[in-house]
Amino acid sequence: MRRFQRIPDLGGVEPLWQFSVENKGLDPAYLDVLMVGLFSGPEYVPTLINITTGEALLFLGQVPPGQRLWLDGQPDGSVRAHLERADVTASLRSVTGVIPGTPWDNAQVQTPAKAITLARGRNDLWFLPLAHYDALGLDRFLLALADLALQQGRYDAATFDHALFYQDPAVNLNVSWVETQPATFRVALPGGALRTDAGRTATGVASREELQTSLDVAVNKLRAVGVASSVEIEPFREVQPMTDYLIAVLPITVREAASMGADQLPDAGGVFGVTPFDESTFR
Repeated sequence: MRRFQRIPDLGGVEPLWQFSVENKGLDPAYLDVLMVGLFSGPEYVPTLINITTGEALLFLGQVPPGQRLWLDGQPDGSVRAHLERADVTASLRSVTGVIPGTPWDNAQVQTPAKAITLARGRNDLWFLPLAHYDALGLDRFLLALADLALQQGRYDAATFDHALFYQDPAVNLNVSWVETQPATFRVALPGGALRTDAGRTATGVASREELQTSLDVAVNKLRAVGVASSVEIEPFREVQPMTDYLIAVLPITVREAASMGADQLPDAGGVFGVTPFDESTFR
């Protein structure tokens, strides 16, 4: 059974954010991650650390506003990454034996990267943009691996010597994983059409929900021990799966240039923030 969790419930995830997910399955699971860039971005070198297992996964790049980064764990434990349509798996690095507050060495870094493992039970995770050699983001990421006490500065909440000037969230974070169960089945009943007398819509909807609950409870009592079951009445819906991509930002300025010059006269004078650098004159 696939589980989904948004981090946090509302808004984006800020640097140094700590959260927990619980793997209720019988076996460890591999974590899938979706990051969506916010307007305050981009986010640089986003790093996700499972404090429980000591594993980390980092992307040596940036997630620009409006773009999506998928980190998909594979059944063999590997991981693939896509930034919109581009395959950026080569920019992933995984780290083992991570201890908060202690820098890791090159021997702990793995490439090709491995997916983050969720142990059975509770897993404590940690999100932060972390500095890496030759990666951009000087004004965003941390220059050293922080300890768990370091947090965003908040009045009357953060510790004076363990707080940073507040940084706005730059990405939304969504995680998912597959929980293994000994046996499970799901009964889906077609219930797209609801027939009821005129003026009794509310009563009909309540009866429909009561029917679903009754069937679910009845099947749950009849199932074998250790077998998970569910009964659902499916509503009417018309779905057309598709994925959209950000390919352009408006307005688009088109300039043509040839041997006779540009398609317009350059602006006169030089005004900071108004005239382009290569089309300005001293005033």
